[in-house]
Amino acid sequence: MADIIDEDNNQTLGGNTTDNVHVGLFHELLNSRLRLELEHGGKTYEMRPAQRVFVLGRNKDNDLVISSTAISRVHARFIFRNGKFILIDQSTNGTFVCPEGGREVCLMSEEEYPLAENGKGVIGLATLTSSEGNPDQMVHYRCWEEE
Repeated sequence: MADIIDEDNNQTLGGNTTDNVHVGLFHELLNSRLRLELEHGGKTYEMRPAQRVFVLGRNKDNDLVISSTAISRVHARFIFRNGKFILIDQSTNGTFVCPEGGREVCLMSEEEYPLAENGKGVIGLATLTSSEGNPDQMVHYRCWEEE
C-alpha cells in the first residue's frame, strides 16, 4: 500500500510504504484532456495520460506492432510525464522524429523526445522520416486536447 499525499492540505491520507502517490499527479493523469494519436498501416491508435505507457516494436505483445527485422522487439515507448507525451528510444537502430515544420532528430539508447502539445509529425523506427526512409516503418503522430 502506498502513502497518498494531499499537497494542498499538507497531509498524508494513508498507507505505510515508501511509495508515495501525489494527489495532484494522480488528478493530472485521470483528468487530462490531452491525447496522443498514432497512425500506422491504416490503423489509428490513441494514448491517454492515464495509460502510462504505450510500446512500439515487433514484439506481438506491444501496443503497436510493426513487423520488420530492422525494428527492435521493444523499439520505443511513449510515457506521459509533466503534462507531456515523451517518446523514449529503446532500440538498437535508433528512432527518428520529425515534427511538422521542424528538423529531424535521431534518438538512441534511452534518449527522450517530448512531443509538442497540439503538434504533429512523423516517427521513423530504424528509418529516416524523409522520402528516403521506409514508409512501412513510419508512424504519424498528433498530440491534441479533447474538448
